Amino acid sequence: MSDHRTPVQALNAAYEERAHSAIYFNPAQKCWVSADTRRRLKGIRTTLTNECWPSYDYRQAERLHPTASSVRVKTGIRGGKRPRTAANRGQRRAKLVHEQLAKVAELGYAGMRRYFNNRRKPVHKFVRSLCNEFERQHWKLLASEVPVFNDRFGSAIDLIVLNENTRRLVLLELKVGGDNYHRKCSGRLEGFLAPTDYDNSPLMQAHVQLCAYRVLFERCYSKYITPNMIGACCVVFVGESGVAVYPMDYKKRTALTAPMVDFLYAEPETEPETESSE
Repeated sequence: MSDHRTPVQALNAAYEERAHSAIYFNPAQKCWVSADTRRRLKGIRTTLTNECWPSYDYRQAERLHPTASSVRVKTGIRGGKRPRTAANRGQRRAKLVHEQLAKVAELGYAGMRRYFNNRRKPVHKFVRSLCNEFERQHWKLLASEVPVFNDRFGSAIDLIVLNENTRRLVLLELKVGGDNYHRKCSGRLEGFLAPTDYDNSPLMQAHVQLCAYRVLFERCYSKYITPNMIGACCVVFVGESGVAVYPMDYKKRTALTAPMVDFLYAEPETEPETESSE
């Protein structure tokens, strides 16, 4: 029984029994798929974007909350003045950071460094900064890209760490870049989260995503992991300005969780027989 396990043992048990393999990511379809039914699942980020911040506009957010040129932080992305080119290079940087952190979880920092040195890829400075911050927080990185799901939705938690002080799991949503804009909003949350009256800044969006992941995580791994094994949920930004950790406080988590449960576990609307169930 999970009640007699430590959080680390419980997470290991879930992996040993391959509970995480109930869904898999299909690169061709660019979505998560149920291993049993082969049904495509709705992505959390896309769904929440459409439901809760469809009107978010980063240009409007910058106009409302301009950053003075004297304190603006450079992105660190070299070359490519076109927005699309810069975005692509930013995505490649984020992918490398996630890949290296995944190897830290698997092999430890020294093992990750050897792995990428053998492939002539240096350790990214963001990864070094993150690992230093994890050490400062007394966090041990356990797992990355942990699938979370129900019969309609699928996604993955970026990182799970163990707080070595509290001996509880901490769920992390990692955002790479965004030094100048992650606190800037262009309005309020919409849809089923409108009653919370929270802003629609990228930081708030990340907290909403993290709330959804926690709700799914507690349920899809309930055989192994009990809610008391889970401690904080934090959004972690890393960029040229360094690392910033933003825990989701109890008030915010309480305000978001009830409507999120209702949304994620609502009975789906019955589709007409003539329409595809995909």
